Amino acid sequence: MMQKYVIGILCAVLLLFSIEDVWGQYAVTFSKDAQKSWVRAKKRLPVKLRAVTHYRFKDQSGSVHERTTSQMGDCVVIGKFVVTTQHVLTDSTKEEIADYLKRNGWIFTDLEILGERYEIEYEIEYEHAKFGDRNVLKVVFEDKESDIALLEFLKADHLPPSLPVKIGDPAKLDDGSFLIIGGSLDLPGKHFREGYVSSLAPFYPKMESPVADFRRGSYFGINMDIGKGDSGGPVFAITEKGDLEWVGIVVTLISPPADLFVILKADFVLAFIKEKTGIDLRAVHEKQFKVGQ
Repeated sequence: MMQKYVIGILCAVLLLFSIEDVWGQYAVTFSKDAQKSWVRAKKRLPVKLRAVTHYRFKDQSGSVHERTTSQMGDCVVIGKFVVTTQHVLTDSTKEEIADYLKRNGWIFTDLEILGERYEIEYEIEYEHAKFGDRNVLKVVFEDKESDIALLEFLKADHLPPSLPVKIGDPAKLDDGSFLIIGGSLDLPGKHFREGYVSSLAPFYPKMESPVADFRRGSYFGINMDIGKGDSGGPVFAITEKGDLEWVGIVVTLISPPADLFVILKADFVLAFIKEKTGIDLRAVHEKQFKVGQ
């Protein structure tokens, strides 16, 4: 009996150590080593994805006008692929464009949506660069329910820099784990924002099934200040050694009164894309990361 009791205690201790080995392996402070890692990483970090909708209409005199409307989001580039949230790619509808024209005093007929293109913009060594034009990026996969989308560059001879850090393990995050989010081109000089994990399993109080059920366990909450255009952007954790690792992408703000922004876990995003498309982005990243080091 005593032997079984001792074995039970030993098993409990081993289980405790195994749990500690999984959780809490990311730093809770922004160290000097982490700052150096960030400075290196951001020189090759794409941050913006623009979805541009082309449309055409006639004014009251019969003249034909071709114009565009666009929306911005963020993204993660892995090789020739671009990961983002699906709602960043959502086309402007004919009704939305018509309403926009009316509000700006246009009298028009024959409104027609001509198509959409995608562009990537980023800062590299403080210089602005842009990739993308007609037929350069195509949508490979998009899923509204998961809010995940994958694009692919059609020209492999001229690609933006790939994800310059390792892919992390969101399961090792803990409450209070330090995080940083990639900078915004809309905020000159503000190349990153700091925050921490505020909820390992946030609850969507206002969302209905199937979205609420689908996202259970696939995201975590943060306290960071997220604004319009941040959707799809990479979120990084920091190891105890000061190295950055990619752990998720920005999704949305939980409906009030909960002041909580949620992040889709990187491992979930990669697994979901592989399941739906057969594309193994981990393998692509491993190859690209070794080349970029």
